[in-house]
This record gives sequence, C-alpha cells and structure tokens, in this order.
Amino acid sequence: MDLKITTVQSWSNVKNNTRSSIPSALRHEVFKNANYKCQECGNTKDNTILEIDHIRPVSQGGSNELDNLQCLCKECNMAKKNRNWKSGEKDD
Repeated sequence: MDLKITTVQSWSNVKNNTRSSIPSALRHEVFKNANYKCQECGNTKDNTILEIDHIRPVSQGGSNELDNLQCLCKECNMAKKNRNWKSGEKDD
C-alpha cells in the first residue's frame, strides 16, 4: 500500500471561519429592543424560537455591533439566508 503524506508548512493562508460570539448582554439588548418579537413577521418568543441575525452578514463585512443586529424568528432567519442583504432580493 502506497501512502502519500503532504505536510502543511504554514497555516497563515488558511481562512479562519470561526465567528466571535455575541456577548450575552448585547443579545439581551437586541431581544429587548425588539420587544421579544421577530422583526420580520412579528412572531413572539411564546410561539417560536427567536434568534439574533446580522443585518449585514459577517461574511460581507458586517459586525457584532448593536446597529447590525436584529431579532428574527428561526423561520425568517432561515428564509433570509437565501436573500441578498443589500436588496432583499433572492439570490440566483
């Protein structure tokens, strides 16, 4: 059996895809500012799972600042993943 092993000399060019977590106090502030309602459809914490969403995605230069965060229900957040953040139009 021939086995070829490739050694990686440097990890400096490997993109780190980990995100920094949103601090608990900031998460609470986002939910409180939204009155614990989805900002898209109005569902409340009593009948859905609410999530923190980046208005401008981190992958597109968005930050974890309060003005870039919103409260969305799980369903709306999943639907948004297929949309262009600039226009709201569905990506092809």
